[in-house]
Amino acid sequence: MTMVGNVLVALVAALHVYFLVLEMFLWTRPYGLKTFGNTLEKAQASAVLAANQGLYNGFLAAGLLWGLLHPAAAVALQIKTFFLLCVIVAGLYGAWSVSRKILVVQALPAALALAAVWLG
Repeated sequence: MTMVGNVLVALVAALHVYFLVLEMFLWTRPYGLKTFGNTLEKAQASAVLAANQGLYNGFLAAGLLWGLLHPAAAVALQIKTFFLLCVIVAGLYGAWSVSRKILVVQALPAALALAAVWLG
């Protein structure tokens, strides 16, 4: 189960790297516009905010990777737990404030990863 947990943590980290790229680099491009359902005008007006969001997603990914790579198992568990909980809280807030889709795309994978990490 430890391997499953680590694979799920890596998947959540990869998702957040993907979110970083979308929000920091593709926000005003056709793919970013389509993904977020934005008009070019709305995307241009919110590009700085989106880039800031992307940076925070990058920090979440970095923390999860740190947890995966930490050599001390007990410390790694604490790091992964903290960052997965951060992702879950961010996903719950995003689902409440922006779109319920965020619950499935962000919070659910992190919750599954957290359950697997703790069962491992």
